[in-house]
Amino acid sequence: MKTLLRKLSNTVTKYTRWEYLPMSISNIPVFFFWIYFGIRSRSLFFFTRVNPAIKTGGMAGESKSSILSAFPEQYLPKSILISKNELSSQNIIDRIAQAKISFPFILKPDMGNRGFKVSLIKSEKDLASYLKGIRADLILQEYIDYETELGVFYYRYPSQTKGKISSLCLKELLKVTGDGVSTVEELMMTKRRSKLQIDRIQNDNPEILKIIVSKGEELLIEPIGNHNRGTKFINGNHFIDDQLCRHFDQISTSLEGIYYGRYDIKCHSIEQLKKDGAFKILEFNGANAEATHVYDPSLNFFQRYKDIYKHWKVMFEISALQKTTGVKSISWAEAMKIAKDYNRHKKTAGLET
Repeated sequence: MKTLLRKLSNTVTKYTRWEYLPMSISNIPVFFFWIYFGIRSRSLFFFTRVNPAIKTGGMAGESKSSILSAFPEQYLPKSILISKNELSSQNIIDRIAQAKISFPFILKPDMGNRGFKVSLIKSEKDLASYLKGIRADLILQEYIDYETELGVFYYRYPSQTKGKISSLCLKELLKVTGDGVSTVEELMMTKRRSKLQIDRIQNDNPEILKIIVSKGEELLIEPIGNHNRGTKFINGNHFIDDQLCRHFDQISTSLEGIYYGRYDIKCHSIEQLKKDGAFKILEFNGANAEATHVYDPSLNFFQRYKDIYKHWKVMFEISALQKTTGVKSISWAEAMKIAKDYNRHKKTAGLET
């Protein structure tokens, strides 16, 4: 009965709170944005021109490792690309020893989205468990334990040397604060956000749910900063200023053919980031990137779609400029082939949700 009531409560939450709506519902207005700008562009796939250096502009089917290889090494964690033909625990252990990477580390598919199959691997047991059933090329990254995780949406028009940060999202990882009496599961039941994650945690890490946390102590439940794993996305746009933007201008002007997207980064603090520009890029998402501040639960319905529309408009404008220089969007036939190949890849690689 308790499980049934929890699932009922979760269903109500998913359909009454915008940030949890299925994409098939929340993206209905976005579909019309796409059609509108597609008509104006005379190509439904105009967005594939926005980042010529990335396959499909970064909308689907791109290799994360090839994208990251374009960025200056000083901003990247130590990483290893592991072929699907080399997925054995012993091979990976040998590779991390050579690269001087230690446990814990991050494993994720080289082609994937929305944080699916991104995991913090803490031990050889975790590694063996992760590799079961997966048949995809993987990126192994050293774990960056900086205190602050951000989503920074940056764009720059190709004819300009200065760009703009249009979205800054702070990520509050899923945690509980103990009372010295309740188990982690009981503490998670007290909040909608954490309650949504109980079934997943029961599958992935059931032991943690039984822990009784000391009064006042915080326990990190989920180290991966994805919204679908319980991370709270907080609008941090008030932190955006010229000082912050200069650091991303410096990176952007050193790249060829990348103008639009979201940097998922870790830094010690926003203040420190502004001061010295020191951070690590965990991932870069192109045309498919969202301005993740819109998932802040305090934003109203109209502000969300206003900001989403603004980013589609910028993508359209950059695409139009690229068109004048001879950059072409992909054809309908090419788009269908990419979609078919990507869906086949997810199925054969064990990456279907």
